[in-house]
Amino acid sequence: MNPIPLVLPLALALITGDPAGADDPGYVLHEWGTFTTLAGSDGVLLEGLDVDEEPLPEFVHGRDTLETGFPQVTIKMETPVIYVYSDRARQIGLTVRFPEGILTQWYPQVRSTTPPITGDPPLLRDGSLRWGLFQVYAPGVGLEEIPPVDGDDPWRFAREVDANVLRLCLVGGPEHERFLFYRGLGRFDLPLVGKRTDEGNFALRNRGSETIARPTFVLVRDGRIFAASGEDLPPGASTRIEMPLPETTVETAMDLVEVDLVAAGLYAKEARAMVNTWRRSYFESEGFRVLYLVPRAQVDEILPLDVEPAPRETVRVLVGRLDILTAEQEEQAQLVARDVGSLAEAEARLGRFAAPILRRVAQVARDPEARARVRALLGETEPAR
Repeated sequence: MNPIPLVLPLALALITGDPAGADDPGYVLHEWGTFTTLAGSDGVLLEGLDVDEEPLPEFVHGRDTLETGFPQVTIKMETPVIYVYSDRARQIGLTVRFPEGILTQWYPQVRSTTPPITGDPPLLRDGSLRWGLFQVYAPGVGLEEIPPVDGDDPWRFAREVDANVLRLCLVGGPEHERFLFYRGLGRFDLPLVGKRTDEGNFALRNRGSETIARPTFVLVRDGRIFAASGEDLPPGASTRIEMPLPETTVETAMDLVEVDLVAAGLYAKEARAMVNTWRRSYFESEGFRVLYLVPRAQVDEILPLDVEPAPRETVRVLVGRLDILTAEQEEQAQLVARDVGSLAEAEARLGRFAAPILRRVAQVARDPEARARVRALLGETEPAR
C-alpha cells in the first residue's frame, strides 16, 4: 500500500487540529461580491467594462491575456470572496463556474481554469476555476501565514471577519488566505434596468421573475453624497426616483446598504467588510447608481458552485450595481475627448468607466469631430478581431 496519502492528512491534523470526523456538525459557507453595470442616459448597457478600479496585491493570480481588453463586456463581476466557518480542521473541494463569462483573477492559485489563460483572448463564456481540495485550518490557526498587504489596501477589509484560514499548496508552494477570491467579466442580463428621464429623474424597472428588495439610490456630485432606500420592486414593476435625493453622509449611506446585507444573511463583520471594501467606489465616486441584492436563484444560475462535502448552510449575497449616466456626463465626456491626448488621460478625467463612456459618446455625439476623436482614443486599446 502506498503510504503517501496517509502522511499529508496526518501532518495537517498535527498543524491544524483534529480533522472532521463522525461527529462532524458540518460547516458554513458565506460569499459576497458585486455585479457592476453601466447604462447610458437612455438605459442601454455600455460595453467595455473591463478596467479595474482598485489594484490588487501582487500575489493575486490572473489571466495572461487580460491586458488585451474585452470590449464586449457589459458586466464586471467584482471581488466575490468565499468564507468558510468551521469549528474544526477539514478539507473541502470547490469549483466555481461562470457559464456566461470568464474568470480573470483569483487567489489562492487554482488547479485549473477554463478557458485556458494563454493564447488568443477567449470568448466570454464557459468560465470556471477549480481550486479542488484545500485545507481549512482550525479556528484561530494560520493567521501568521497570510501574506501582508499595505495598510491602505482595500484587500485588508475582507480579512476583518471570523472565518477560518484556508491553505492550498500547488507547484509554487503553499498559499494562505481567509477567503477564496475571484473576479470575472461577462455579458448577460441582470434583473434591474434604468434610465434618466426627460425631467432629470431616474426610472427603474424590474424585468426579472423575483422581487428586488429595497434598492438603495446613491448620487455623488461635487464631493457631496445624496442617498435613500427604495421600496421593494416586484417582478415587472417600475418605479421613479425623484431628484434630489436627501443629502447625507458617506457613513449613513454605508449603513443603509449594510443593514440590507445583514438581512440577506451575511454576518455583521462580513457586511461591514463589504461596504468598507467598496466605500470609495460605491459612496465616494461621482455619479448616480443603484445598489440592490441580486435574487439568490439568479446568483446560483450565474455562478454555480460545486462544493464537496456540501456545507450545512450557504449564504451568497451578490450586489447588483447599476450606474446610469446623465446627459450632462455624456456632454462633459465629449469635451474631455477633445482635450486629452491619450486614453490614459481620459481615464484620469473620467475614471475607470472612461472607455465605455467614450464608446457612448461615439454613438450619440452630434459633432463629427468629437466622434472621430473618441474613435481615435479607443483605437489605442481595441484588440484585433
